[in-house]
Amino acid sequence: MSRTIHSIVEHFHADLDERKLTLHLSLLQDIVKDSLDSTDNLQLTDVITAVKKLGPRLCSEVVKLIGLLLVIPATPATAERSFSALRRLKTYLRTSMTQQRLNNLLVSHVHREETDAIDMISVAQQFIAKGDNRYTIFGQF
Repeated sequence: MSRTIHSIVEHFHADLDERKLTLHLSLLQDIVKDSLDSTDNLQLTDVITAVKKLGPRLCSEVVKLIGLLLVIPATPATAERSFSALRRLKTYLRTSMTQQRLNNLLVSHVHREETDAIDMISVAQQFIAKGDNRYTIFGQF
């Protein structure tokens, strides 16, 4: 187990302390074992209960490790697609776009499955209903 902990700490070298992580994991393991009967199987809920029982300060390295593991993408494909889309969008609209608009456009491009499901007629009607001037310019949908 210590070799596994060492490789994890080596990967997240700036974020985790190996000595503290080893201590916190052994403490967590003892508490989980004490709360289980010998016939029970270890469940994720048992670990969550033990972390809550100890509190985030007593197992801070475990909480950090869980947080780091939760934000790691399964593959780099999503991030790579986002950067490719950013390069295409930035090249095409470089002169007429603010940073906020670029961010909004990129998010809607990356999550286009969700944005394709939006009823555009409804959005246009809500936009026009915000003011009389908009109705004059855009008309009725």
